[in-house]
Amino acid sequence: MSLKARFTLLFTLLFSILLGVLLSAIFVSFSQFRSDDFYIRLNEKEFFVFKGFINSKNSEELLKKIDQKVYQLQNETILILDNDNKILFTNNSKNDLLKESHLINKIKENKEIYLEIKDNDVIGKTHYFNKKNYIILISAFDKYGKRKLDYLKTTFLIAFIFGISLSLILSLYFAHRVLKPLAKLRFQMSNISENNLSKPIFIQDESIEIKSLAQSFNQMLERLNSAFSMQKNFVQHASHELRNPLAAMMSQTELALNSTLTVEEYNSLLKSLYEDQKFLSELTTQLLLLSKYESFTQNNEFSLVRIDDIINRCIDFCHNTFPNIIINLNFENIPEENYLEITGNETLLTSALNNLVKNACAYSIDNIVHISILATVKYISIKVVNNGKSIQANEIERLFMPFFRGKNSTYIKGFGIGLSISQRIAKIHNAIIRYETPTDNKNIFEFYFEKNENID
Repeated sequence: MSLKARFTLLFTLLFSILLGVLLSAIFVSFSQFRSDDFYIRLNEKEFFVFKGFINSKNSEELLKKIDQKVYQLQNETILILDNDNKILFTNNSKNDLLKESHLINKIKENKEIYLEIKDNDVIGKTHYFNKKNYIILISAFDKYGKRKLDYLKTTFLIAFIFGISLSLILSLYFAHRVLKPLAKLRFQMSNISENNLSKPIFIQDESIEIKSLAQSFNQMLERLNSAFSMQKNFVQHASHELRNPLAAMMSQTELALNSTLTVEEYNSLLKSLYEDQKFLSELTTQLLLLSKYESFTQNNEFSLVRIDDIINRCIDFCHNTFPNIIINLNFENIPEENYLEITGNETLLTSALNNLVKNACAYSIDNIVHISILATVKYISIKVVNNGKSIQANEIERLFMPFFRGKNSTYIKGFGIGLSISQRIAKIHNAIIRYETPTDNKNIFEFYFEKNENID
């Protein structure tokens, strides 16, 4: 069942219940009012009948007084009995009240009764006069009251049917109006494919909820478009990086097949092929790491790690890779022991910081790298500084893109993936990597980690 149909049926059902309850309450209230009003009239009639009875000498005189002083009721029946149930007076010899012997007993027990028998209202009372008990029963049909009640019943039934019909029409109209923005939203969503993810959904002059939904969908489109673009660029760059060494290997192999080479030349060729294969292996490893970290999210593998231990491991690694490098480690303050602890994945953090330190070593022109640590209760800042060719201003915004290499890396071997991996790891840990060049030929990379009590 559609949302529009469900809304219409629910609204109509609720309105029908409320209208039915309201009309029923009014009808019951009016029915009770009619009964109370007719009771007053019967009570007055009974009073005049008894008064006339005790002041009359016979039945004919009583009937005359009743006809003269008291109005007649529809289907009126009057019955006067003594305490022994002997009929003293009646205006109807075919009185049906005589068949209702249980009424007499009820009147004697309760002194007064008022009830309805076969569409007639009946009142019964006992009176004590001259040391005798008298029982008076009056039955009549409330012609005008019942007629009004029937008319009201018919009117309410028509009003109920009309109300349900009107509520159905109105609920269909309002459901259409309320759900119209969703229909527009659905139409625009259905026109979105992988080829136009950058086209946002536009909703004008709609409710806050619809705008919020459209904004959330647009944000999702931006993330999807970013992911598709990243994947596309990744494939293009990866293909480009893999094509060059493969082409060189094929060229060298083809040359060797078409030429007669000496042993020395074969050894040289094999060494060249080995270097190309080693390059491909390292590139493939970096690509796998990048792909792995792009889909990595925070999980239960996070634990407390000491940042100074990670930095020392990075320094040891770089000393093995760059034997002539000098790495100075300094603390900008004297931190408490727990200030150096952060919540994260030790392997990932080691990889991220190692890339920063290794790049600083590779691009240093004086073989000196400075590392400073500032640890407080709220954050940890790690700065890696070297002297070398600075990255140009127009290249900084592309610095963390996969396979991007600036003009300062022309003669330095690399893939342009390390900073992308480090940035992804930083995001996983809610950290930031910043780059600045305060003066020419000076580069500063800062790994800024803001501590949180909980990492979701």
